[in-house]
Amino acid sequence: MSAANDNEINAADRPRTTFWAEKNTLRVISVLVLLAAWQIGGMTTEEYILPTPVQVAISWWRLTMSGELLVAAGASVFVFVLGFALALVTGIPLGIATGLSRPLGHFFDTYITIFWSTPSIALLPLLVVWFGLTLETKLALVFLSAFWPLVINTQVGIQNVDKSYQEVATAFGATRYEILRHVLFPAAIPYLVAGMRIAIGRAIIGVIVAELFTSVTGLGARMTYYSNFFQVANYFAALMMFVVFSVATTEAVRVIENRFSRWRSE
Repeated sequence: MSAANDNEINAADRPRTTFWAEKNTLRVISVLVLLAAWQIGGMTTEEYILPTPVQVAISWWRLTMSGELLVAAGASVFVFVLGFALALVTGIPLGIATGLSRPLGHFFDTYITIFWSTPSIALLPLLVVWFGLTLETKLALVFLSAFWPLVINTQVGIQNVDKSYQEVATAFGATRYEILRHVLFPAAIPYLVAGMRIAIGRAIIGVIVAELFTSVTGLGARMTYYSNFFQVANYFAALMMFVVFSVATTEAVRVIENRFSRWRSE
């Protein structure tokens, strides 16, 4: 009798998950609603204005099978990965350094304010003057787009760690490196992940803009070509490649966040 009551109580305490409350289910439903609205809108307009999802899917399949989209996507991904990697290996250390050292933070504060407030896209003509229509121009734009969000969020994360954690670690004889590794960095992970999400979006925008205006390769260049010849379905097919890549990289960051969250809670 008692065991049965305990089971009833435990069952009542568990959060009730219904079909409509499932996160993944709601995500799927939202996508289906968007596709349905898009399909209806595309069927009521001309193809050169708004193609339907079916027409875009057909164009995507044809361009992918021909290798056209794959080659363009490879060029765009290469620029993104290299530029974003450079921003990671420089922005995070600078954010940690400015978060740990107040004088260093004050020294770089002016630069951070200036470059964060200035749209990176506005620097594109200057980058073209300096580097020409080259890979370096695209890399510089992607780097500048992703660098400052990483610096700012890492710095804020380090500065907002509870001081009592550091005091306890110091009392137990932890070195500065051990405090950074086992206390400060894990506690700053949510801020760092938020910075990475912002940086990914800005970096992808940097890739698109750089390829739209300075390149004959990459998805951005193909989008320019398709729009010039009113091939809107092909344009959407290339745009979907950017969307899929953006979602995939964001989900990868969430996996990293979950991994470090478990590490921090251990």
